[in-house]
Order: sequence, then C-alpha cells, then structure tokens
Amino acid sequence: IRAQLRFAIGASVEVRGEKFWHPGVVVDHFVAMTVADSPITKVMAYEVSLDALDVGETRVVPEDNDAHIRRLAPGIHE
Repeated sequence: IRAQLRFAIGASVEVRGEKFWHPGVVVDHFVAMTVADSPITKVMAYEVSLDALDVGETRVVPEDNDAHIRRLAPGIHE
C-alpha cells in the first residue's frame, strides 16, 4: 500500500540540490528508477521539473519530507 504524498502533480515546490533549493513543479509520483549496474529498482516519491533552469531538466526526490522537498517559498517563481 502506498502512502499519500503531500504534493499533488502540478504543485509548485522546491527541491534540495547539493548547495541550494531549486524551484520546480511536481510532474509525477512514485517513479521507478533503476540503480546503475544493478537489477535493483527503487521507487522515488516525486519527479520534479526544474523550471528555474528552463532546460526541461527533471529531478527525482527519494522521500516525501522537508529535507528533500518543500512547498515553494512565497514570491519565488509563482
């Protein structure tokens, strides 16, 4: 049974990068990712389109918690 996620598809969010938070939009839930050079598949909570980069880049978010994804801060790319 899958848990319900906090953010709906289409929600404006920020995802954690290595140094900064990046604004984006949730485009999918429960995304299956294959681990490199392995038969193992992991299910990531979200796929997010990074609209700030404006190059069609997406990121997967492993877990639905504030360490990885949060609601978009007011006034940022809304």
